[in-house]
Amino acid sequence: MESIKTMIIKEIDDYEATNGSIGYDVKSNLVEPIAESYYTNDGHVFELITVFREGEDGYNIAYDPDDKLFCLGYKNKDEKLYYVGHYGSFMYTYICM
Repeated sequence: MESIKTMIIKEIDDYEATNGSIGYDVKSNLVEPIAESYYTNDGHVFELITVFREGEDGYNIAYDPDDKLFCLGYKNKDEKLYYVGHYGSFMYTYICM
């Protein structure tokens, strides 16, 4: 899972080298990659790897190892993680938050 974190840091560095700073330290909200279940409203479950948390009540970014894409999710009042959608790269997912 360390390779996921290395891949994300490289993507952030490449993005900022090309586009300049985004005005926020994205790396400060990276977490050690952890496998977690994300639910949809219709009961489908995605097994994803959480890599970013925007605080306790914010969005999460997770990696889908099957599709090799990043996804957006959030924690609901019931403390379950909910899936929003697949977005592609880490930085595109971050910008879509």
